[in-house]
Amino acid sequence: MALVRRILLIPPIRWVLFGAIQLLISLPFSFLPLPDWLGWISRILLPLGALALLVWGVERRPLAEGGLGLQGSLRDLLVGLTGGGVLMGLVIGVLALLGWYRVEGFVWNGPLLLSAIAFWLEVAIREEVYFRAVLFRSVEEYLGSWASLAISALFFGLAHHANPNASWISSLGIAVEAGVLLAAAYMLTRSLWLAIGVHWGWNLFQGTIFGAPVSGLQIEGLLRVSMTGPEWATGGRFGPEAGLVAILLATAFGLGLLYWAAWRGQVQPPFWRRPKE
Repeated sequence: MALVRRILLIPPIRWVLFGAIQLLISLPFSFLPLPDWLGWISRILLPLGALALLVWGVERRPLAEGGLGLQGSLRDLLVGLTGGGVLMGLVIGVLALLGWYRVEGFVWNGPLLLSAIAFWLEVAIREEVYFRAVLFRSVEEYLGSWASLAISALFFGLAHHANPNASWISSLGIAVEAGVLLAAAYMLTRSLWLAIGVHWGWNLFQGTIFGAPVSGLQIEGLLRVSMTGPEWATGGRFGPEAGLVAILLATAFGLGLLYWAAWRGQVQPPFWRRPKE
């Protein structure tokens, strides 16, 4: 049994198992005519439920070791939401100071805001489960934190390459800024909630509040804006994430979190450098 468990914990096998678990538990929902609000809840719970089954049922570990600990979860989620919003506000503020972002109007739309809050939370949960709780965590157990950071960031950038208006530059930008930032948030807390909050706040404020494209998607926002300036700085039609301003600011913030995580002893060496138990 120990040999079988070690085989199941090999990263690619674990990824396949996670996908199979998620597919199996999603099948009943595909045949049910769910109302919108219940469909949204199911889409949030499916990746979290699949992760819980993977951690508890396959890995035989407490849920907290898979990033699903509840202690401080609401605090970390709200701190991350605020931090992601502030960070995007700094990016937009720099673009505005340079004359490349201008507000031309404001339209209050309560239903739009509520819908966007729910949508971006769903996106954040799904992607953080996939890229941090499954990919980063499984690779880290074998190759250590630094290799896992590089690999998960690369995959995160590549996952956005199929988005509208994407390019290799935008994919590299996503990998460097968001891949590092979100992995650092996970490393710091060893929990998904801070990373989910940062991801949620980043997208919500970038698109719905500030009216900029989000990863190539043209988002209806509360502000009516015009964005000009060189594409290498602003990100062009892909959005600020592909621009140098966001890359520099977000990467700097991510490196700060990495330093904090290292200071707290949250960096794991590869398995061959760990003391034998």
